[in-house]
Amino acid sequence: METAVLVTILGLILTIINIADRLFNAKERVKAIGAKDAVTEVDISTIKQGNATILVQLEKMDTKMDNYQERLVRVEESAKQAHKRIDGIEGRL
Repeated sequence: METAVLVTILGLILTIINIADRLFNAKERVKAIGAKDAVTEVDISTIKQGNATILVQLEKMDTKMDNYQERLVRVEESAKQAHKRIDGIEGRL
């Protein structure tokens, strides 16, 4: 009879230890997941900032391209006028 009581008490003690261990490990797992999520959030934030920088640079390049296009049209018009003047001078000679 004493053996049965001893085995029962030992079983209860081991069950309590097992439950406590699972609870402790659950807290550690939650901490690890939280740390991993924090790193992921920082990485995503960094990527968003990089994208914003790229968009600003792209907008600046787009503005420059528009300016170059306007300048090219003016240069082409000027060249066309110069050719007309040259043709006029050649006609007089």
